[in-house]
Amino acid sequence: MTYLVALIAFGTFFITHLFLEKKKVPKWIMAYSLLKIIMISILAIGVSLIGAILTKLLLLPVIVTIFFSSIISFKYRQKFEQLERGQEHV
Repeated sequence: MTYLVALIAFGTFFITHLFLEKKKVPKWIMAYSLLKIIMISILAIGVSLIGAILTKLLLLPVIVTIFFSSIISFKYRQKFEQLERGQEHV
């Protein structure tokens, strides 16, 4: 089970970052501000925890957490790159 969780976690991380770098993520996700994405991710992780308890899909919270953490880190990296270039950030 531990190897399965590690494999699913690495696969989710790799696929999510691949989609983010190729800009294949839906526009509505990237249009939100960073604070809204963090709030949505907290809500989604909570819902996935409840769903995992009800349906016995124990990997669901792992997948949702890694997916949203990848999106949050990508948004932070975009903001940091804007700061490095001297652009205004809001």
